[in-house]
Amino acid sequence: MTDIDRTGKINFHYIGGRAGAYGPFFLKSYADEMVFHIYDGDPDCLDQIASDPALRPFDFNVKPVIFARTNGPVAININYDPFTSSCLELNEEMAGGSSILPDGDYVMGEACRTVRRVEGLGQTLDQVASETGNPIDFLTMDTQGSELDILMGGVDVTKRQLIGFISEVEFEPIYRNQPLFGDIHAWARAQGFRLINLNMAPVDWSPVRLPVGWCGKGELLFGDALFLKTPARIVADHHDPVASLAKAVFIGLVLGQIGYVAECLALMPDDAAMPERLGPRYRMLAHDIAALYKKDRHLFVPSFADIYSEQRSFARFTPTTPINGMWDTDPAETRQRYFAHTDKALFLEAFPRLLSSALTPFEAALAAYEFKRAAALVREYRLKHADLLGRTLGLGTAVDGKALIDLETLRSELAHGLE
Repeated sequence: MTDIDRTGKINFHYIGGRAGAYGPFFLKSYADEMVFHIYDGDPDCLDQIASDPALRPFDFNVKPVIFARTNGPVAININYDPFTSSCLELNEEMAGGSSILPDGDYVMGEACRTVRRVEGLGQTLDQVASETGNPIDFLTMDTQGSELDILMGGVDVTKRQLIGFISEVEFEPIYRNQPLFGDIHAWARAQGFRLINLNMAPVDWSPVRLPVGWCGKGELLFGDALFLKTPARIVADHHDPVASLAKAVFIGLVLGQIGYVAECLALMPDDAAMPERLGPRYRMLAHDIAALYKKDRHLFVPSFADIYSEQRSFARFTPTTPINGMWDTDPAETRQRYFAHTDKALFLEAFPRLLSSALTPFEAALAAYEFKRAAALVREYRLKHADLLGRTLGLGTAVDGKALIDLETLRSELAHGLE
């Protein structure tokens, strides 16, 4: 592997890794620039985790650690279904509930019955980061109710290092006195993290066990929440903001969060020298697309204020406007307002390119850096939004997916808006 200091790699940490490390970050083309740290409080599952073939191309380690809010004695309950093992006790009010899964009826009281306990010394995120010297750039937690305690045990890590995290979240207390989604969300917002996505678990939960023939749609119980730190807070709080922004660009691209990536690029200083200790590929990726973003002359889809004047907005709710006509628009008026603040020459130059099937420089750069999925995603949205841009301005153009729109036709169609 390339000789890169671990602090220059992107460090992913998985707490509650019984199922092995999972997620979208296992990119073999960047194997030399990432490290995966996997932890579980049950030492009996560690050999199985370490034998996962998916980990072999990567720099990884597997450790028996019980994470807690404070350092000190702690115990983890190993349950009948070890996936439900937790430092917390089952909430008996949930014991009679169940979810009918493809392989049978998952009764909560059965699955969460404690079989044995593992005692040890709990460690905080701050302690682990300090003792190992490994940054905690991104964190994935599946610890059955103790996720908020783990985060709160990383006062320095969550402020100075952490770019994002995925946490299992519950909407009902499966375990006694456990924090729920609202508690984690409130903490995360206070620390500068933004909720990006909430992936609900595909289970039909019922608070009581139901017989065959008496089941319907289930209730909401738990899911996985993705949080990313706002780029502004990265700049304000992190030890090395430029390095963290470069890592955030990589993470955002893997997750398909292109808007978040653009926020990061906009905050990179123009004269920023990327630290040489960073992985060369993701460092150059961030450098190159930041230059493209700042060089590009941006076009925007018409806004609400472009489409509806203040008078027209309120007129939608008068007796003379039928309900089914509330969203009628006047493209000529939209063009007039839009070109009052949009450079006309820029539009004529950029709009045909945005309608073209050819890759933009940004899309080509993503593909060249092995982010083909992100490039395809950007292209998909670009073509869709370029089509929307044309339609809201009342242009007779459409995405043809094959060739540039004829410029003379465009000039003609925009004559009243441009002359």
